[in-house]
Amino acid sequence: MTAFGNAAADDDDGGGGGRLLQLSYVTVLDGGTFGTVYRAVLTAGGGTARMVAVKRIRLPGGGRHELDAHRRLRHPNVIKLLFHFYSGWNGTTGEDDGAGRLNLVMELAPTNLDRAIRRLAADGRTASTGHGKLYAYQMFRGLGYVHETAGLCHRDVKPSNLLLYPITGVLKLCDFGSAKDLLDGRPNTRYACSRRYRAPELLFDQPPDAPDYTAAVDVWSAGCVYAELMAGAPLFPGTSVTHQRALVARPPAIPGWAPTDAIRLVVATLRFNPTTRPTALEACDHECFDALRRPGSHRLPPLFDDHDDHRHNDNDNDNHDDYDGYAQV
Repeated sequence: MTAFGNAAADDDDGGGGGRLLQLSYVTVLDGGTFGTVYRAVLTAGGGTARMVAVKRIRLPGGGRHELDAHRRLRHPNVIKLLFHFYSGWNGTTGEDDGAGRLNLVMELAPTNLDRAIRRLAADGRTASTGHGKLYAYQMFRGLGYVHETAGLCHRDVKPSNLLLYPITGVLKLCDFGSAKDLLDGRPNTRYACSRRYRAPELLFDQPPDAPDYTAAVDVWSAGCVYAELMAGAPLFPGTSVTHQRALVARPPAIPGWAPTDAIRLVVATLRFNPTTRPTALEACDHECFDALRRPGSHRLPPLFDDHDDHRHNDNDNDNHDDYDGYAQV
């Protein structure tokens, strides 16, 4: 364990509140072009400690748009920013380089949907119908909030950006580095979203100076994710942009064993014309999720209000009936 030192952090609901905090970085969770995510131990005054995730933005002065996005977000199905701070520590030299890099300290999830799908696939299995519907509903619910309330388009919906709390079955959207208000007057990049989850309007001809697309690109991506949950493999596994264009131009090959109501929803989200796709909130109202709305013996995370119920945590090992075995997914 390597301690990077202390940080006086400004509070973003649950953070430092100006207190002196110590972050001990344990291991690297993920890395990309613009930043690295670490698992860390956060110790506050009085010796209380908790595990957190810390995203360190690699580019000096970068990440401000991601911080601004997080400040607009507070929802049970969106990862929570605890606080942020700036530091100049250089991960290569171990010295302060004075670059003022942004660090986003967030709640830590045990795993993500990509790892869960791949782990099941390695055993020759896919997610159960109940788990698929539970996770898909929360994905659309989180996107509905991001689109309608926060006014943002995520622009990178994919399994690795959907965090899971396996025991409770909670799913949360993360990584808002590409999120944007598409109507803010600033240019909207044409290159958005990982290739296998990229909507046709981002793949085919667009005006290079003013690409014309809406939050419907996220709905397409979400449909691809739901199909992958059921199939255990990406729906459109393109190896290049040209290959991806050829794949999305064909009718989607959704597994025949998938529930018919789930197939109907996925097909609706994958309509080539973005204006005919359901919105994320309309997807939540789809018949596919009626089973989640029925009163019964299923113990589910809070799904139908806007309040995060902290009583549900990953130390809770109650039985879940049809949704039993969250830890397996």
